[in-house]
Amino acid sequence: MPPKQKKRKSIPADTFSSEHFLRSINIEFDAEYPERIEHFFPTTKSIRLLKAILGQEQERAFFIVAPYGSGKSLTATYALHLIENRNVSSEMLGTISNRLCKADKELGEFCSKRKRGKKKGLVIPLHGHCSNISEGLKASTLQAMGRHKLGDKAKPLEDMPCSNIEEAIEFLKQLKIIAKSTKLDRIAIIWDEFGRNIEKLLSDGQSSKLNEVQLLAEFASRSKTLPIVIGLLMHQGLLNYTNNVPQSIRSEWVKIEGRFQSLQYVDDSKEIHQLISEVITHQKQPIQIKPKELKDLTDKAFKLKLFKDFRKGELKALIESSYPIHPVTLYLLPRISARVAQNERTLFSFIYSRDLTKMIYPHELYDYFSNDMRVDTSTGGT
Repeated sequence: MPPKQKKRKSIPADTFSSEHFLRSINIEFDAEYPERIEHFFPTTKSIRLLKAILGQEQERAFFIVAPYGSGKSLTATYALHLIENRNVSSEMLGTISNRLCKADKELGEFCSKRKRGKKKGLVIPLHGHCSNISEGLKASTLQAMGRHKLGDKAKPLEDMPCSNIEEAIEFLKQLKIIAKSTKLDRIAIIWDEFGRNIEKLLSDGQSSKLNEVQLLAEFASRSKTLPIVIGLLMHQGLLNYTNNVPQSIRSEWVKIEGRFQSLQYVDDSKEIHQLISEVITHQKQPIQIKPKELKDLTDKAFKLKLFKDFRKGELKALIESSYPIHPVTLYLLPRISARVAQNERTLFSFIYSRDLTKMIYPHELYDYFSNDMRVDTSTGGT
């Protein structure tokens, strides 16, 4: 059982700093630290991912495909805290549910109601390569029950063998019984950086072990009395990992892929541009845009239909608040950063590396990202 956590001082609701935005998120480690995700800014593109993990979609098993720096781990970690709904997360959940209402009122109200209520669920987080899925599931489940202070209820699970996938399924069946007896209302298995596990299986010649996640998906899809969701987060589609494998393995993996619904998570929504402008606004801006320049840039961007979701007045406000980033740079930034498969070079790392005393033109994007693009030669690479 994890040590008792001291009450932590929350950061202001809308404080935007490089420390927050450049911080890497690990769903296993950050399950105990809600303050590490208080900067989460839900966008339209994150809604479906949240609904999937919360069990609000018809399907129960998902491949969640998104590039580095897209915020999928951050979104998934927020979902963990929302599902578990522990007191230590209460302040953070309140802050983010208010933001969420702006992106999706119905989901925002659901999250706000859950935060105020007493319903709690269980999240089993996994990360990266797992040498034995069954043992990893057991260890993570016991940690999750420790977060809920259910150590006594977990004792029957501690004594259960769980060294292969058949034993893991029996373990999960017993977990369902305990969950219902303790009034937990849902279970989610979230496996971040699942691609690393695939790569390790291939390098070790153990590709057949991927069948184990298929069995987990089938178990989750058949759980009717207590919703169980399994979400596997990775940077490219499953079959993109099979470039140099025999056709027999590829054919088998096609069947496995069919057991999961794929969610593509690339955020180029209206909210992400607004978030960029918020971040810039909270940095010192020694220079202000002149009215004539603002009008000219707004007219040109509107004519080119770069920001189709913005009315002209909204576009003017966006360009003014995000100055000195040129509108074309602003348009390209989330699209390019989402495509480049390098964790260190993301949307926010670009912003925090810039000199905000002069205009930031599109060529700076090339200078910043081109080396990473050049070496990204895998399937789907840039």
